[in-house]
Amino acid sequence: MTTPPRQRWVLYVVTFLALVLTIPWFFLSPSGDGWFGLPGWAAYTVAATILYAVLIAWCLGACWELSAGADPGPTGIPRRPEDHRR
Repeated sequence: MTTPPRQRWVLYVVTFLALVLTIPWFFLSPSGDGWFGLPGWAAYTVAATILYAVLIAWCLGACWELSAGADPGPTGIPRRPEDHRR
């Protein structure tokens, strides 16, 4: 079973939405409770930034050819450079 090729715009939308989620929008009032010695909003931002970095690293590793605009093969899946030597 083959999976449909990933679209470049999906990659952009997912990374943009993940970036928007790193902003602590819902911490409207300061709270006295903190996590790990940081205010709640700061701990959330640090954790979200780490998760965003992991997401970007995965996207770069898994979708490098797609984000680089590689020439798609006959199946619509981008070919790797070594495939061009054949």
